[in-house]
Amino acid sequence: MSTQTSTDPQEHSTMTVTDLTPAPAAPATVAKHRADAADLPPIKAQSFLLLVRTELRKSVNTRSGRLLIVAVLALAVIGLVWILYESRDSQAVFGDFAGIASIGVQILLPVIGVMAMTSEWSQRTALTTFTLSPRRVRVQLAKFVSALVLSTAVLTAVIAVAFGVTVLSGVISGEGASYAGTGVGAFLGIYLTNGLYVVMGAAFGAVLANTAIAIVAFYIAPIVWSLVGPAVEGQRPVAGRVRRSTGSPSGTCTACSPRRSPRSPSGSSYRQSSDCGQAHVARSNNRFWSPLWAWKARPI
Repeated sequence: MSTQTSTDPQEHSTMTVTDLTPAPAAPATVAKHRADAADLPPIKAQSFLLLVRTELRKSVNTRSGRLLIVAVLALAVIGLVWILYESRDSQAVFGDFAGIASIGVQILLPVIGVMAMTSEWSQRTALTTFTLSPRRVRVQLAKFVSALVLSTAVLTAVIAVAFGVTVLSGVISGEGASYAGTGVGAFLGIYLTNGLYVVMGAAFGAVLANTAIAIVAFYIAPIVWSLVGPAVEGQRPVAGRVRRSTGSPSGTCTACSPRRSPRSPSGSSYRQSSDCGQAHVARSNNRFWSPLWAWKARPI
C-alpha cells in the first residue's frame, strides 16, 4: 500500500490518493504456511456413530426435549399409581400395568421423532450442522436412528417401572402377580409399534420442518382420515372399476365356488373358479382396516 499527495496550484487544494494493492507475500512466508499445512493430520471422515451421538445430545440438551421425556415418565407414573390403588384387593396382572403405563408413551413418544427432525430449523442450527457435515442424507438418517434409540430407552424405562409396580401390587394385595402373555413376541410387538409411531412422527417433521405444524399434522391426520374414510367407503373403489378381460357378464356369478382361496398379498381374500374366470373381492379380516374399507364382495 502506498500514498501519493498532489497539489493543484489553481484550486489551492491538496488531494491524497491511497493505493490499496497488497504487497506481494514473501516467498519465505508462503513456504512456511505450506510447511505448516503439510504437518497437519489428515481430515478423517465423520463416523455415523458420531452423528448419532451428536443427535442424541441435541435431543436431551434442550429444555423441550427434557420436558417431553419427563412428561412421558410422569404420565406413566400417574397411571401406575391409579391402577395400583384400584387393584389393591385383587391379583396384579403385568399386562394391565404395562398397558396403563404405555398410554402416555403412545401419545407423546412420537413427538421425540418430530422434534429430532425439526430442531435444526426451529433453533436455527441447520447452517452449522450442514456446514460441519455436508452429507445431509447421513445427518437425516442419524436423526431417525437417534429418535428410535431415545424412544426405545424411554419405553424400556417405562416397562421396567411397570414391572416393579406389578411386583409391589402383588405384595400389597397378597394375591401375587401374573405375568401371562409377556413373552418375547409381546415385547417385540410393543417395541415395533412404538418404533413405527416414532418413525411416522419423524417423517412428518422431515417433510414439514416446523415443530408446531408437524405435531398438529401428526395428531390431526388420523382424525381426518377416520372422517374421510366413511365418505370414501360410499364410493366405488378404484379397484372395483377395473374389470378383467374374461368375456363373462358382470354381476354375481353363481358358478363360482364358495370356497375361499388363500389371502392375497394385498390383504383381501378372493375366490375364483375355472368356469367363470372372474375374481370377487371379499372383505378383509384385518381389524384395523375393516372399519374403513368394509365393502361387500363385488366383481372386478
